[in-house]
Amino acid sequence: MNTSLPWSLELIERFEDRWGWNWLSENKGLPWSLELIERFEERWCWIGLSMNKALPWSLELIERFEERWHWDVLSKNEGLPWSLELIERFEERWCWMALSPNESLHLPTLRPADIVAIMEHHFGAKLRTFSMKNSPKQTSTSKTLSPDTSQIEQDWTEEESSCREAWDNPLTEVELQEIRSGHENPERIFDDSAP
Repeated sequence: MNTSLPWSLELIERFEDRWGWNWLSENKGLPWSLELIERFEERWCWIGLSMNKALPWSLELIERFEERWHWDVLSKNEGLPWSLELIERFEERWCWMALSPNESLHLPTLRPADIVAIMEHHFGAKLRTFSMKNSPKQTSTSKTLSPDTSQIEQDWTEEESSCREAWDNPLTEVELQEIRSGHENPERIFDDSAP
């Protein structure tokens, strides 16, 4: 990918029909902006954009193209402005298996009270119900609650299986080249129903 050209919106427009858009989508040397992405929205390879750390990542940018991103690839992107707010905003979209080893997530260290507050926020009355139903016999000197983790484990198992194929079977170099050259439909690679 040539990062040395004098990239500009005008240069890209002038040769719009000649560029290799799959390669261009991964190019970190472009003058990335919301305007540039919007101008060529139908031309970009969204897999390439999802992995490109040089985009002007913001909550606004991610929301603007929410339906176009490849969330399993985006989950691995260390260029995003990672925050608890960002993670919670797209909680149902992230591939948690890909997000877990992302080294650019710098989340605060949590105290036990923080963990309880977060769990109650997400599981609310469901967590309290599990806690009360499954708590050990209480004595006058102890008040121990232990939530039933079976639902949490089931949810994790479902999430794990939904991301497993993308995580365990990353794209081969041949598949990447097919995408870049335009001979393969990039949507097919991430389609679970494809043979």
